[in-house]
Amino acid sequence: VNERWLGGMLTNFQTMSKRVAKMKDYQRMRDSGDFEAMPKKEALLISRELEKLERNLGGIRNMERLPSAIFVLDTKKEDIAVTEANKLGLPIVAVVDTNCDPDIIPFVIPGNDDAIRSANLMARVISDAVEEGRFIASRKRGAVSPEGPAIVAERTPEEEEAHEAAQADARRQAAEAAAAREARIASERATAEEAITQTDPANETTQESYTPMAEFTAKDVQNLRQITGAGMMDAKKALTENDGDFEAAKQWLREKGLAKVAKLGDRENAQGSVCVVVDGSVGAIVQLKSETDFSAKAADFISVVQDLTEIVVEKGADAVSELSEELDALKIAKKENIELGTVVRFDAAGDNVLDSYLHLQDGRGVNAVLVELQGGNKEIAHDLAVHIAFSKPAYLSRDEVPAEDVERERQALLDITKAEGKPEAAWPKIVEGRINGWYKEQVLLEQQFVRDDKKSITDLLAGATLVRFAQVFIGA
Repeated sequence: VNERWLGGMLTNFQTMSKRVAKMKDYQRMRDSGDFEAMPKKEALLISRELEKLERNLGGIRNMERLPSAIFVLDTKKEDIAVTEANKLGLPIVAVVDTNCDPDIIPFVIPGNDDAIRSANLMARVISDAVEEGRFIASRKRGAVSPEGPAIVAERTPEEEEAHEAAQADARRQAAEAAAAREARIASERATAEEAITQTDPANETTQESYTPMAEFTAKDVQNLRQITGAGMMDAKKALTENDGDFEAAKQWLREKGLAKVAKLGDRENAQGSVCVVVDGSVGAIVQLKSETDFSAKAADFISVVQDLTEIVVEKGADAVSELSEELDALKIAKKENIELGTVVRFDAAGDNVLDSYLHLQDGRGVNAVLVELQGGNKEIAHDLAVHIAFSKPAYLSRDEVPAEDVERERQALLDITKAEGKPEAAWPKIVEGRINGWYKEQVLLEQQFVRDDKKSITDLLAGATLVRFAQVFIGA
């Protein structure tokens, strides 16, 4: 599969087999000339479908059952294949680069999965190994000759004894070679250490200036990766630079990561997530910006937004600084221009009612509203919050609209009216009607209720007073 891994290629193999059978039928029709007897449009449509089937399923046309194992070159790109294989318990042999997770791969081949030459080499080696394994297996259980029945490949006792002796000799030679290699490495290390410990008149290097290699295990590297989200080589370098000190390595990675993230400050971050929390008479909205929606809908991103909102409710807007480390860790892990956006906190007075609405998209909040109501109830407050979320008014009443904005809009509407060729005497009345329509878009108390356009917002309030509202949405 070198184009696109279709979801369900393993977990829904029965359906995929039907698609492969359909592809084979189309191929048979094409090869037999059936397409030429069809209407041109029908033949063209089937040809296009066949081309698509061959592109996506041509590589498994002869696979009549689930494979015994799979080989993957890029586990990050082909994460669906890895997930399906793990779900079915199939062994996975995979090339794992520094940006991939080795914990989900049973048989790891460390290597570069981006270079074409290395990918071709490893694919060829795996292919040769499979062919060799098939040949050995066929010899053990008897190969089928094209000319006749199976040829039994059982060894005689003498052949079996000779085979065992050859294997034992090969193991002995391998052990001797490994021992010689270890002895050579130990000798070279001892020579190097002896040279370092001796004083060098040229640079006055002494034993005190020699720093031994940091001691840490692969498990330490793995733990550091899981905690910080850093790549394998970065985690290893951090431990090496800090002599195996785990906490110092975490701080080192944090500082290095923040230095890189600081360079991303000029990149657009119009995506992100918002959260709203109401606890009694206190409510808050917090917006966290990101470059992509992919990062914003991740569980760790949403969790940080939730924590930020809760701490604003509990301690105030300035308390977001207490979660600066969590925010920095998120920036480093996502490698994006992530920053705190709008922060709103309402502390309702007296018996005023607070309510909220949060519109979710792919699990993240994208439109949050907070409403404070005097003399009303929770139901009215919630209806108002829902209306505000969908109508997006900028102001509560006409008095809040800046005079310069009104004048600018009035002039624009007058120019439009003149361009339409309306009678000059009618211009003031036409402009006034249109400015009232503009107010309905901008001002909440001028609008009709979204759930019942025969009822105005004033009617919905039924004598209650909307003290204030706040709305924060992604893409504003």
